[in-house]
Amino acid sequence: MADAPPRLAIFLEAGPSEGLRALAALAAPESLSDDLAADLIELVCPNAFQAHLFVAALHISGFVVERNSEWHIASKEREYLVRELLEDRELFSQCNHFLIEVAQEGSANRRDSEIPAYLLGAVGSAYHKTAVSPAEGLPLYAEAFTGSLGQQWLAARLITEQERLGVLPSGAIEPAFLRGMVLYREGRRAEAIQALRPVANSKEQRQEVAVACHLVGRSLWARSPTEAEGMLRRSLDILEEIRDRHGQAQVLHTLGQNLWRRDPTEAEGMLRRSLEIGEAIGHRFHQAQVLHTLGQNLWWRDPTEAEGMLRRSLDILEKIRDRHGQAQVLHTLGQKLWRRDATEAEGMLRRSLDILEKIGDHRGQAMLLLSLGRFLWETDKDEGAGKDLMLRSLQLNRDARDRSGENIVLRQLRDYGIDYSGI
Repeated sequence: MADAPPRLAIFLEAGPSEGLRALAALAAPESLSDDLAADLIELVCPNAFQAHLFVAALHISGFVVERNSEWHIASKEREYLVRELLEDRELFSQCNHFLIEVAQEGSANRRDSEIPAYLLGAVGSAYHKTAVSPAEGLPLYAEAFTGSLGQQWLAARLITEQERLGVLPSGAIEPAFLRGMVLYREGRRAEAIQALRPVANSKEQRQEVAVACHLVGRSLWARSPTEAEGMLRRSLDILEEIRDRHGQAQVLHTLGQNLWRRDPTEAEGMLRRSLEIGEAIGHRFHQAQVLHTLGQNLWWRDPTEAEGMLRRSLDILEKIRDRHGQAQVLHTLGQKLWRRDATEAEGMLRRSLDILEKIGDHRGQAMLLLSLGRFLWETDKDEGAGKDLMLRSLQLNRDARDRSGENIVLRQLRDYGIDYSGI
């Protein structure tokens, strides 16, 4: 106990003889309620002392962190206690088996206030099941991947802790996968891809590997298309083997988008397969996405079919109330239809702009303003309005510090000989 953190050492010195065993047991859960803490103490130290008095003393110890109706042991003290717990494998197993039972029972036999929230979700079961049987517990972490960002974040933190403490088998891909997915959902794409690289390079035939290959491959296409294509095709192979039709549809869409310039025939086949799967599984948002992609790419060959696909995409997006998607398809239709029916096209572009303003998509507004401004300028319909819209696009890009978007607008203004010095 000589290396125990000072506050913990003081508490243990003043406490009962079985205090260290009781505290080690309380380090097993991620968080606690008073009732759960008392139950754990009575389980591992029966009749040694009054559990509720011990819990009350903990609340004034200085190393308990209160969190609404729950609490947990502070990180430095818990780190010490978890290592103590791992030294006693029988106690470690006893505590985790008890917590697995609590997680499985849920609120069936206990009041909700007695059970910390993490034990009521997939993360709690995954954490404690992995502690006693990694082979059974690790697959449960996959359920956390489909949950909220908060559930994913907690799962990533807990599985990383288990990796660091040596609870997980060497080479387990789950920690890197969960960390990468949390980073990806937070919008930290570069960090996410770096975290997912080892997963994508794994030889295992698993959904996690397929997802990692998809995300890494998609991110690599601009600078390393050969490596990216290999990643995406491997992702598709795995998804076909494990019969994940939703995943297959997504990867086929990505491949179709990226292969179109090199091999439009193969790309079109992939996109049509992706659409068929989306229709078969009833994934309407995916159908709308693929119809949008097909409509854009097929316009040069068959504008009638392409227009039908774009209008179908818009119809689906309106039915599922996806406003951002509607704005994108309206933008595409407005661009494609301008030469045939400028009045309808302008109406579509203005509808798209209205949606983008209401949802606060400044980048989308800047792109739309440039498109509408160009059409008004080039068709001589209203050069003054066209100029004003393009200057607004320039200002929005500058406000958002989008250098790429700003440069696109500047090139267009220079081509038209429009003075933008006042912006």
